Amino acid sequence: MMKEVEQMNEAGITEDATLLLVKGVGANSSKEENASYVKGLSIAIMTVFQKYEVVKLRCIGKGAIGNAVYAHAQANIELAKQGLVLVAMPMYKTVALEGVGDRTAIVLELTAIEEDVDENGNK
Repeated sequence: MMKEVEQMNEAGITEDATLLLVKGVGANSSKEENASYVKGLSIAIMTVFQKYEVVKLRCIGKGAIGNAVYAHAQANIELAKQGLVLVAMPMYKTVALEGVGDRTAIVLELTAIEEDVDENGNK
């Protein structure tokens, strides 16, 4: 497993412009708040993909993984209109979080393949 110490600025932005840090569902979050977060994440996925042609989603915890998968699916629905499908390659990464210590993250690296799909992302 690769260990990475992430360098972040005060806003929590990493130096890797293709890396999105995915949050899980908070105990006090409503379904509407989480749906809004996932929608925003799907837009961020499409924005980063259009600029860099690759997106990395770093998830710590099952809630974050679930949000990443939902956002990936939503982004695919939109990108299908362009004949593209994002595929995910999952990997483990150990990250050192300030004040918390080492944590194991799952990173989903999204890249595109061209596919004949309908407007819902179905073949």
